[in-house]
Amino acid sequence: MRNVTSRNIVKVRGDIDMHIFDSQFRDLQIQFGPGDNHLFVQNSVFDSLSADGGRGGNLFEAAGRNRFNRLRLGRF
Repeated sequence: MRNVTSRNIVKVRGDIDMHIFDSQFRDLQIQFGPGDNHLFVQNSVFDSLSADGGRGGNLFEAAGRNRFNRLRLGRF
């Protein structure tokens, strides 16, 4: 996701890798599947980001210039 702005709840589900660049979210909720997943975030602002990595081996990477007012990560 690049240059995304949302003032609503955004829900993402799937066995995917997710890369977020230059974006703004009010409430982003991510549910990864059973595989190994990667969540990469750079230059983005989140009022709330919650992510559940699922059963696989998962990696969260915040690559700078991000702001998280509320960050909840599970199974990373």
